Amino acid sequence: QIGIWSEAINYWEDLKVSHKKNKKYQKYKILGKLFTEIKEYDLAAYFYQISQSKISSKLLKLLVNSKNITPQIILDLPIKESKNWISSIFKNHRDKYLEILRKYRELDKYNQDIKINPNDAESYYNRGNTRSELGDKQGAIDDYTKAIKLNHNLTDLLLKILEKDDSWEVKDAVYNLLLSKDTKLAKSSRYRPLFSRLDRLLKSKKFRQADIETGKIMLKVANREKEGYLRKEDVENFPCKGLQTIDELWLKYSQGKFGISIQYQIYQSLNSTKGLSRNIYKSLGDRIGWRSTGKWLSYEDLNFSQTVPSGHLPKAIFTDIFYTSPERVWNEWWGFGLLLVAVVYVLWPLLWPFLLVLWVFGLVFGDGFLGWVRRWCVRASLPETHAAVLSRHAECNTQ
Repeated sequence: QIGIWSEAINYWEDLKVSHKKNKKYQKYKILGKLFTEIKEYDLAAYFYQISQSKISSKLLKLLVNSKNITPQIILDLPIKESKNWISSIFKNHRDKYLEILRKYRELDKYNQDIKINPNDAESYYNRGNTRSELGDKQGAIDDYTKAIKLNHNLTDLLLKILEKDDSWEVKDAVYNLLLSKDTKLAKSSRYRPLFSRLDRLLKSKKFRQADIETGKIMLKVANREKEGYLRKEDVENFPCKGLQTIDELWLKYSQGKFGISIQYQIYQSLNSTKGLSRNIYKSLGDRIGWRSTGKWLSYEDLNFSQTVPSGHLPKAIFTDIFYTSPERVWNEWWGFGLLLVAVVYVLWPLLWPFLLVLWVFGLVFGDGFLGWVRRWCVRASLPETHAAVLSRHAECNTQ
């Protein structure tokens, strides 16, 4: 991957010097090939298309604003040689792209330093910082581990990582490194490992609290704390290490009765290879104790003792309990209701007093229409989310 990026960077530099010698559009084909190699397919499609025919402004805007387009892109030359409207579209992105390029050049420098002196702990530490900034969390962890093995005096620098890095994976790994080298220093930090509280709760057999903590952890890892629920795409990109750690802790402290892997085994036994269906999910609910007498149990009605069926927990993340907070519902109804009252006041003055009374009633007694609709949508997506978690578990265990 780094080698391909070096090739792309070098080619980008060559184009700046010798672009007049290139045939028209030929450079775009080469860039298309480079981006295909690094699996940036949206960008590859853009460069292939622009090399063959004029690209419409509408299509270009869609490509630039696509969620799949990352900052890892070389667009300096195409901007300069394209029309003004293309330049304006990319203007806000350019600085970000160049910053990413700068970091990759920085990474190449540290690679060279390590080749020259493979025992230089500081180079490993610096490369770890750059890798973390570029999203290569495991690479960063490997470099920090190597650095601390070469120089035990780097513990103070590792302490700084706990304060500034935004990745739980890196923080947990660094905390464990510090703990093995300097227990007092590690415990003096404000950071606490992500799974430490879950471990304590499960060890104490406080399964309800542990279930809630599991949901909070999964939302934190997926960066969905504010939204309060997971989408299918969040689950598909969920870190395997996080999912495996959660499963291992549940298996360990329930003597193999609870855990995602237990739910997956039951799910597979229901002939679920044909895909998720309503009947299959109902059967799963019956088997693991989420349904009784043909009806789904509310979270408050669940049993959190070890007398329940295997696979009964974890459950909280597959409910809407993190979404339906009073503050969220109040804010939704407040904003939506006030807007509706204002619109009716302008268009139908005679109706607005009635609507105002209805809005106040909703604030005092109800969840709010908009909150209800959104909550219903969240609930409707929960079976698909659960199936996605089970599939992600299987995928992680085959890697």
